[in-house]
Amino acid sequence: SITDKPLVSFGSGGSVEYLSVTITAQKDGLFLSQSTYLKDLLSKWSMEECRSLGSLDDVPDTADDGAEPDLKDVRMAQRLAGGLNWLATRTRPDISFYVSQLSSAATRAPLRAIALGKRCLRYLRGTCDHGIKLSSSSQRCQGSGRLEGFGDASYEMGWGQTGSLIKLDGSTICWKSTKQPQVPRSTAESEVTAMAYTSQMFEGVACLFHSMRIDVGSPVLLCGNRAVFHI
Repeated sequence: SITDKPLVSFGSGGSVEYLSVTITAQKDGLFLSQSTYLKDLLSKWSMEECRSLGSLDDVPDTADDGAEPDLKDVRMAQRLAGGLNWLATRTRPDISFYVSQLSSAATRAPLRAIALGKRCLRYLRGTCDHGIKLSSSSQRCQGSGRLEGFGDASYEMGWGQTGSLIKLDGSTICWKSTKQPQVPRSTAESEVTAMAYTSQMFEGVACLFHSMRIDVGSPVLLCGNRAVFHI
């Protein structure tokens, strides 16, 4: 059976749900949120009445003692990662880095991953109404369909994390936070790796708009690290 979805006109204030995402047609654009899905997720983990958090902090590695991970804990961590990843990749870019860390620790250090997941749920409980705003009027003074890409890296000894963000007319349309595949030897190397990944994703998005005959002008790729420009 197929559920009949209501029609929503632009600027009508009405909403429709698609793949757990509630799309609300506001006067100046569209607002995408997953508050219903989030409430179900909190209920599933019995955390609908938990104390909410205003920000996300890291959980130290001491949560696991180095022993062989218990399969039950691994499965629990993987379920948490899967549920949160559905949010992080659709309407909640603010938890992308946290979920990336959780996912990589699920099989190696499941107790730490579970602690990360539950802390993330506490943060989400206090931000249920957050989402993505796709505005029809932002940055119009800079030209219609301005496409911008931003790349950055977080470097620590032994590993690096890539962060990528793409905006169309100031509205966030694509993002990614992922651990870098190789071990960087410096901050500059991790920043270059991040920009290489961002540029690849950026070109793919630009080609997508081109195939839909949507003019995005001259796409601009931005980076805040001086060493990358020299390299």
